Amino acid sequence: NQLQSKVFRIDGVAVGVEENVSKTAAFRVYPNPASEKLFVNSIKSTNTDSPFTIFISNVLGEVQYSASFHGNDTSVDLNQFSEGVYFVTLTSDFTSETFPVIINRAVK
Repeated sequence: NQLQSKVFRIDGVAVGVEENVSKTAAFRVYPNPASEKLFVNSIKSTNTDSPFTIFISNVLGEVQYSASFHGNDTSVDLNQFSEGVYFVTLTSDFTSETFPVIINRAVK
């Protein structure tokens, strides 16, 4: 089940991403666009002893951030990132999903 996202632009600047949540999606990533913090929730019942890994990559595919966490909820401080489009990949023992995310400091 492939997800496709639509990027909304004003004067060539990405200002939002249409959220398409698959019925089989295991994670929710929000807000999008984000300014200071990105939240990740597991939207399916999971084993909280099994770790999840977050990878945040730029549009060139270069990993800018990675971390592992346990449980169903976590957040990432985005102050270390420049504004732009990134791809958040979440992996676990049972799934791997990638979400486009826009970092825009004008959004509060």
